[in-house]
Amino acid sequence: MRRSYLNQLAVVIGTSKLAPTASILQPVLGKETIMTLVKEINGPVNILANPGIGGGMPPSLRELQDLGVTRLSLGSALMKASLALMKKVADELSEMGTYKILSDAPAPLPDAAIAYRMAIGSNS
Repeated sequence: MRRSYLNQLAVVIGTSKLAPTASILQPVLGKETIMTLVKEINGPVNILANPGIGGGMPPSLRELQDLGVTRLSLGSALMKASLALMKKVADELSEMGTYKILSDAPAPLPDAAIAYRMAIGSNS
């Protein structure tokens, strides 16, 4: 992104009446660009960490925190990872008649059970 574009973006957001409560959700950017947005925008900066969108892997959570990012969104990345696993299972099943990948890929069963309870809102 050109610096003049970033400055214009920051001015528009920073002078908005909603600036203190507004946020910007930006796909993966380089660290320098993220630093510029954080510095110039009078409001929280949210980063969309979705590999494949915006040119590669985003900085780590620690790096984003150090840059001043206030929120990280995974967007559809988790759903895409789940769909990719489903396709691998379907491919193995149709090509070899097996589904061994299911024993290799998921988290241990206790972790899966905990995640399911969290998803349905059960604490027990």
